[in-house]
Amino acid sequence: MNKYRDLSYMKLSSAEILWVACDSAGGIGNRDLDIIKCPAEVVGYFTARVALLELLCVNAEPFICINNLCVSMNPDGKSIIKGINNCFLEMDYKVEITGSTEENFIVSQTALGLTMLGKSDKLIEKKIFDKAICFSLGIPMIGNDVLNNKDKIANLKDVRDILLSDKIIDSIPVGSKGIEYELSVLNKDYLKNIRLIESVVDIKKSAGPSTCVLFLCGEEEYNYFKRKYNNVNIIGILE
Repeated sequence: MNKYRDLSYMKLSSAEILWVACDSAGGIGNRDLDIIKCPAEVVGYFTARVALLELLCVNAEPFICINNLCVSMNPDGKSIIKGINNCFLEMDYKVEITGSTEENFIVSQTALGLTMLGKSDKLIEKKIFDKAICFSLGIPMIGNDVLNNKDKIANLKDVRDILLSDKIIDSIPVGSKGIEYELSVLNKDYLKNIRLIESVVDIKKSAGPSTCVLFLCGEEEYNYFKRKYNNVNIIGILE
């Protein structure tokens, strides 16, 4: 296996790449010791969302989702799996879902691990450019903020539409390490520096279940996305 950012991948042939994306969640759900209280279905949806966004950003389409649930199948396991499936239904993906549950012991806190496999026809190619605008779709949020401000997180279909527009140089989902960390990844990958521009977005804050995605594009393209989509905020210029 090879590594590309947080993903693992393997070349199956000259025209087929296998990608592996993973995520986990703990202490979020409706069990006694859960820190953030929410329906189990919501936990499944947002955990799947993280891995799915990672695959989308390498132009890979998911085909298998493996969930290892540290709760029993009834009732929470079924609800978590329903939430995972809702993520795929939202995007019109047909994905095989399989996994395991904890049936021997009563668990007081929700936990799960998730692995998603996807395929693409080629690796991401770095584009040559003089400078590019870095903007975020959505804002960083975590915990109850996510549950109470769903209109402010990056919409999955909007992310896919932007990626399919051919107006993007690069993209990277933001998770618990925050925007600042992902900016350092872009700086390293392109051997450039992002000059920050004053923004309403807190680049140090955790983005939890990938509530925002970073994109690189030209100025004209940025203005187009700013007009078309909600929650588009400039972060800086990679130059």
